[in-house]
Amino acid sequence: MRIQIERLAEQVAGISAESNKLLRENKQLTDRIRTAKQDLQQGSSRLLERQLQDDLQASRELSDQIQALDDRIYALTEESVAKQRLLVGMLNDEIERLSGEARAAKDAKAKTRILAEVLKLQEEA
Repeated sequence: MRIQIERLAEQVAGISAESNKLLRENKQLTDRIRTAKQDLQQGSSRLLERQLQDDLQASRELSDQIQALDDRIYALTEESVAKQRLLVGMLNDEIERLSGEARAAKDAKAKTRILAEVLKLQEEA
């Protein structure tokens, strides 16, 4: 299960990098849109108006892509949290089981071995 959690984290990192790239592109488009609007206030040009419309459309599309990536990041994060909770629950159950065995063990050697396993699991949790 740890491997699954690590893979989810890797997926989130990759998607986050893609999202950041799109955010930078969208920032550049926003700057171009702002400049084009200022230029249009000084004088109208069909070419400039068309370029502005194209940039606005591209910005909307990038925003949609960014939102889709953010939604995917959220879903993967939720899945990872659920798996982490499950893993911690399983580890706690195993710790409890081993602790019970240690209490029931007759000799010191068995208790020591079981308690060493408990400590190892607690470190993992």
